[in-house]
Amino acid sequence: MPPAIAKQMILTGEPIDAERAWQLGLVNELAERGGALAAAEALAAVLAAGAPLALAAGKRLIDHGLGMDLETAIAYERETVSVLFSTEDRAEGLKAFRERRPGEFRGR
Repeated sequence: MPPAIAKQMILTGEPIDAERAWQLGLVNELAERGGALAAAEALAAVLAAGAPLALAAGKRLIDHGLGMDLETAIAYERETVSVLFSTEDRAEGLKAFRERRPGEFRGR
């Protein structure tokens, strides 16, 4: 968030609505009134269907990589991806893609 916006929010204490929070990048999605739970459950279903090792690696790359210089971050990403290439989930993902079906990931 731009520092000027953060300062205005902190110094004025004025509340913002969901649309403004979305514009500022404080929330990822907007839902219709009363639809937040359904939207959250839909997102959870998408994440639950993903490959757990790859999801965890993606989270780590973002969490740790943001504080790294570009060269270090690229090396960290290369190392992380190389570990994922040796997993059973990678083989399952490729097989599922070729067979045009959802993957059945086991976190191995």
